[in-house]
Amino acid sequence: MSATQYQDKTLTNQELSKLLDMVEVTVTCYLAEKPLPKVRLDDYPKAIAEKGACFVSLHVDDQLQGCIGTTVPKVPLVLEVMRKAWASCCQDKRFLPLQKSQVDGLEIEVSVLTEPKPLDVASESALITYLTNNKCGLTLSDAKKPHCFFLRFGSSYQVLFIFCSTSNKKQAGTLPIGQKI
Repeated sequence: MSATQYQDKTLTNQELSKLLDMVEVTVTCYLAEKPLPKVRLDDYPKAIAEKGACFVSLHVDDQLQGCIGTTVPKVPLVLEVMRKAWASCCQDKRFLPLQKSQVDGLEIEVSVLTEPKPLDVASESALITYLTNNKCGLTLSDAKKPHCFFLRFGSSYQVLFIFCSTSNKKQAGTLPIGQKI
């Protein structure tokens, strides 16, 4: 299991561990068909009891099994992690729900996000340079809906720029972004 975080919301190893514990409890409850435990925010460090945004990704045998998240903080982070862990188990429509037989190959990742902020870019090459140097998550939006990308591999940039080249050029200059460390 792993947890990643973004620059301006630095969590301690203990806080990250508590988030991973929450995912483990949630997945266990889901697979056992038991209700989730009640969460008392007073039992958690302030940094994860405050509003936060996150993505929870589940991989089974190195293959994506579920990934659900939000880019805008609306509820306390520890509750958001619980909600997104449950949703990743059974609500990602791209996959069948997680099964007990998949537990041995299960890997969990929690990504804690910062508040999105605009990034003004003058050109495609300036955007590529920024993303390469800052290892960022990126939200692109058009008139219909936002699209969220977490860039990790070179091939992701190809997908990104296919999207950019087909989107409204008037909106391509300002992109909300969260910085990953």
